[in-house]
Amino acid sequence: MQPTEGYMKKASLHFEQGRSFFYGLDEICRGFIAWVCRGLWEATLQVVARELIPSGGPDLGRNLGDRIGDRLS
Repeated sequence: MQPTEGYMKKASLHFEQGRSFFYGLDEICRGFIAWVCRGLWEATLQVVARELIPSGGPDLGRNLGDRIGDRLS
């Protein structure tokens, strides 16, 4: 199921029940915003995993702290 499917179903119910166009539009906008935010969050996690987390080893925590410090400075 796509992230926006539930919101689209709610929007169609609003339309079927004869509610205002804006009730359905509100649900569609919520679905779109949720979809965009989820995509941004997943992309952020991928960048963090790729850029900040070194390839393991016993000094993983120290290396990660050093890399984060380098990025922030």
